Amino acid sequence: MKKHVKGIMKSKGFAFLGTVSGSAIASLSMPHSSKAISSIKYVDIDKLNDLNAICFDGTNNWINTMKEVLPNWTFIAAGVENFDVALLKGKNYIFINTKVNSHGMYYKIIENKDKNSKIRYINAINRDRILKEIEKEIEQ
Repeated sequence: MKKHVKGIMKSKGFAFLGTVSGSAIASLSMPHSSKAISSIKYVDIDKLNDLNAICFDGTNNWINTMKEVLPNWTFIAAGVENFDVALLKGKNYIFINTKVNSHGMYYKIIENKDKNSKIRYINAINRDRILKEIEKEIEQ
């Protein structure tokens, strides 16, 4: 089944999201760069969506933007320190947005995560950059 994701234009960059051979991909490029065409990077959205992952922190607007591309993920907004720790159980990856976060929430995550869960940090707010960061992090 083909999955289509709407492209979104931004002032500093754009993401064209579509399908290739039935898999959702994101073509990421910075149009203001002289290397825009040669530096197109494809992100396998299906692969990211299939991760058993949860993401903490970030603003509600940022979370809504990320949910458009990663609807299978669980997102918990910054400051929601009373989240159910059962959400951490069995997660392979825990992503933490370092741009907007809460120290209390961070410590609760660390204290309650599964031993084998991998914690990764998101150090950006631009969706395209984040998708590339996530893909890079899971390849390590």
